Amino acid sequence: MKDPKTILRLLLFSILAAICLGMMDYETESLWHLFTSDPGNIIALGFYTGAFMLLGLMAMGVYRGVKYWLP
Repeated sequence: MKDPKTILRLLLFSILAAICLGMMDYETESLWHLFTSDPGNIIALGFYTGAFMLLGLMAMGVYRGVKYWLP
């Protein structure tokens, strides 16, 4: 977990996943509209990024734990 490259990759993936989730909103017309139309969108993107980051960290922990305990 202490590898900064892995954390950075996970953060980048989380941001991209949050943007994809934000673009699925029916009111969003473009990427520019997602970032500028409503301040709540930025808060939601931050929340989604954090949620995806936590899921990724948990998945990495489970993967490393299973790898450690299996022969």
